[in-house]
Amino acid sequence: VANPIFQHIDLPERTSSKSHQQISTIDDAENVEDDEESLGCSSESESDEELIVTGGRDRAPSAAIAMRRPEPKPSSLGNNIVVLLFVVGIIIGVLNGCVQWLVRVMSQTQALILMSSTPGPFYILLTSAFLVGLSAYIIKVGNEPGTTGSGMAEVKALMVSDFHPSEFCKLVSMKILFLRISSLVTAAGSGLSIGLAAPLTHSAVCFSFWLCKFVPDFGDILENPNLLKQIFAAAAAVGFGSTANTPVGGLLFSVEVTSAFYLISNYWRSFMACTAGAVAFEFIVLAAGRDQSHFISVAQVVNPYQKFEFLFYMLLGLICGVLGLYYLKLQQAWAMLIKPHTLKYPVASAACAGVFTALMIYATGAYSSDGVGPSVIIKDCFNGGYLSELGKYNNIQPVGALFMNTIVRVMLSVLGTTLRISAGLLMCMMCIGSLVGRMFGLIIQSMFDGDQIYVGGYAMVGAVAFASATTHTISAAVIVVEMT
Repeated sequence: VANPIFQHIDLPERTSSKSHQQISTIDDAENVEDDEESLGCSSESESDEELIVTGGRDRAPSAAIAMRRPEPKPSSLGNNIVVLLFVVGIIIGVLNGCVQWLVRVMSQTQALILMSSTPGPFYILLTSAFLVGLSAYIIKVGNEPGTTGSGMAEVKALMVSDFHPSEFCKLVSMKILFLRISSLVTAAGSGLSIGLAAPLTHSAVCFSFWLCKFVPDFGDILENPNLLKQIFAAAAAVGFGSTANTPVGGLLFSVEVTSAFYLISNYWRSFMACTAGAVAFEFIVLAAGRDQSHFISVAQVVNPYQKFEFLFYMLLGLICGVLGLYYLKLQQAWAMLIKPHTLKYPVASAACAGVFTALMIYATGAYSSDGVGPSVIIKDCFNGGYLSELGKYNNIQPVGALFMNTIVRVMLSVLGTTLRISAGLLMCMMCIGSLVGRMFGLIIQSMFDGDQIYVGGYAMVGAVAFASATTHTISAAVIVVEMT
């Protein structure tokens, strides 16, 4: 089954004629320079002599040398790359931190509206419809093909194909960055069941291309397709790693998802950029008033698991893998069914989705003082499980409540990620997986009739397994460890 996260991009696949004539890495350039010095010849003298012969008898050698364009030294190019990635890391970390803070404030405002007064549920219907409709309207007015969906398809297209610099505007530009972030903030702030990581990853790649295009010191990178792909890979790692302060997991995820091949020499530069982005993100988080930089806080447990539970973890992973397959089939079928309507009425369909999401959030009680987004359910499943188990209703069994919430979250995730808006998928996949894992953990706990079973651990395993099944990666485990 085709993974809807990486939808096909109908763009011409081009191979640059200069890609075989240019030096792809800094190490190769230094080796070429050393070889020339060892042979006792100078590349400048040979090229100058060639220009003199082809230029005619009456052209002076000094004129030929003056007309020759100097090429950047490998050492200066390497320094420019390090500076570029450091700047990308700092600025993208600050940008992603501001986006997280803004989405959190909007989500908390939605929860406050819902809990403040009796007509609160009616008000949240209006605000959700307005915000999601505004998100779709931004994409419609922007009229850019690379702004809908998760953005991973565009990033992957940049990694596997060669494009002429004039064609990059279809995939990466500052306009696409602005439209993606604006649409993402309004949709995620409303409580829609979507993620943030993938659109912010695409935005980071857009910003790195803008720096290469408009900063003179970085302009030479655009002339080297192989080197430009390495810059895009590092920027993707920064964008993903600084979304939830997970530099190691973000780097590994970007390698698995976006790259057809990866150069080991580019790994340390990407890690340096990810670390810079994570530090900048942490400064923004602490400045916003949060007492800790972890994306999801989890209570510490002395003995989180027993040795015999590894068999149950394996069984849970198998179950989540099968469920992930059927989820992708369901999402693909729904996307094909709803596509004519979302193309014809993008704003109206988005507003209806916002109303339905608000109704389900209120009906299932999936809100707290932390907000109304999927991260609230993930945090609840990792800890006590009061919201996900419908603790305010005494006559509902916890397993039944978790099963109902799982069905609701599947519907909301399929609905939210198939609209004509900017939307990620990882967070809602982890939300579904955490519900399945907690339900499985409660069943295991009832079988052994004791409190030695850590149910929150099963929720974490379920989140990792379901996210890995739907994204075809194994770095989700590292991401969850860093998030908590």
